[in-house]
Amino acid sequence: IDRFQVDLARQALFNAQSQLLSSENFFETSLDNFKVTLGLPPELDVKVSDPMINRLSLLDPDLETLQRQVASLLLQLRQLREQQNQTGIEPELAASLDTSSQIKAAALQQLAAVRADFEQLEQMLPERREQLARLANRSEVRMANIDPALFSPDQLLKRVDKRQTELESLEHQLGQSFDQLDKLAQSTPQESRQVLNTLITSLSKLSGQLLELSLTQASARLDAINFSPVDLSSEQALAIASNYRRDWKNARANLVDAWRLIYFNANDLQSNLDLVFSGDLGNVGDNPFRFRDTRGRLRVGLEFDAPLTRLAERNVYRQSLIEYQQARRNYYQFRDRVHQGLRSTLRQIRLNEVNFELRRAAVQVAISQVDLTQLRLTEPPKPGETSQFGSTTARDLVQSLSDLLNVQNDFLSVWVNYEVQRLRLEVDLGVMELTPTGQRLENTIPLETYLADLPINSSDLGPRVTEKLECEQIELLHPESTLPDSTPNTENPADLERLPAPLELIPSNGDLTEKLAEPIIKQL
Repeated sequence: IDRFQVDLARQALFNAQSQLLSSENFFETSLDNFKVTLGLPPELDVKVSDPMINRLSLLDPDLETLQRQVASLLLQLRQLREQQNQTGIEPELAASLDTSSQIKAAALQQLAAVRADFEQLEQMLPERREQLARLANRSEVRMANIDPALFSPDQLLKRVDKRQTELESLEHQLGQSFDQLDKLAQSTPQESRQVLNTLITSLSKLSGQLLELSLTQASARLDAINFSPVDLSSEQALAIASNYRRDWKNARANLVDAWRLIYFNANDLQSNLDLVFSGDLGNVGDNPFRFRDTRGRLRVGLEFDAPLTRLAERNVYRQSLIEYQQARRNYYQFRDRVHQGLRSTLRQIRLNEVNFELRRAAVQVAISQVDLTQLRLTEPPKPGETSQFGSTTARDLVQSLSDLLNVQNDFLSVWVNYEVQRLRLEVDLGVMELTPTGQRLENTIPLETYLADLPINSSDLGPRVTEKLECEQIELLHPESTLPDSTPNTENPADLERLPAPLELIPSNGDLTEKLAEPIIKQL
């Protein structure tokens, strides 16, 4: 291979190492900020371990370590082969053969781990097929003209069968490499040069096979990743939130309190007729304890407070009318903001569910690209030609590895965003439960079960939402249907519209005194 491609690969390595150092520095800074936020000293040693994220790791760290061991051993053997004086290489060659035996044992363990990943994939296939079938019927999938093959359960089965076949072929190739290493371990010291060349060739093949094994494992883990989709409409989410959100109940109670204050202040506009009885008893002479009935007085009378001058009370009453209208508008605005937030969250969740499959397909393509470019490194020469790499072999391999890293990051970011939105949905619905110490309890109940026998206030949700819920054949219990037509339910602001208009108690125009005095005169 020409020098330019070697320098190109080396430059890509330097750039990747620089990015790694920058990422580690950013991570340590973020970790210190997180410890300070928790009230911990930044010098405290903390290890971040997140099982939720770890299960999304497509590449096994142990397998990556094994690949680095093989690459390091190959480098030592090639340097040993380039030595001019071949005397004294037997000890180093024997140590290398011992290391290769250890690598074989570790490779067998990794092969068993890959088989376990495929078994887990087989167990997840029914859920994955069901999920793909639901996503294929989404309206946004059809509107975006997305390839139906991405959501086809049959294509998933074909891809898994293909990966199974590749694993079986790879097991056969690894078995041949292991047999070759066993034969080299039984060689004699007189065959050191031939053993060295053969060992380099065998380890080179093993290195490529381990890379293919890691790609096969990544593909199996990729298809095994699954999540529970959220099949909840915005109308259903609003119905759940109206019954489980405590701040919604507080907003409803505040509206009822504002309505009750109207009738409380209206009582001050009515007349009062009081029976008054009072008296006193005096003493005789200087003795303070010498009481006589002749020195006492008794008073009995009636006090009538006519509703003729009620300027202050009228202003208080009208202020309560204004505050009620303000409270009602605030309640409507609260309801609309809740519905807006639910619609936005559900829209983002649905987007992530579709985008998750697109990112999964992108990772599959990137894995295939790395596999193809890796195969070019071991491609045999054409008849009559010497073995020589193409002019773009190194660039294609570097680009494919870079693309694989980028699509893995995108795949992980979509999954993280989906989990964040799912937790936010639990908070917005008011169904998230916490332990006494403030830790979240995992909610294993599907959100649709909260709709069972759910009482719904139709005025809270609005006529369009209620009508759509009824069309979905959800069993609803309307509180107003259980009340007599003449008995409003003051606990529900949905029924406040059916209450007598407070403005009818005191007209806002005309002579106030005359309007109030007329019914009193009739009573007298």
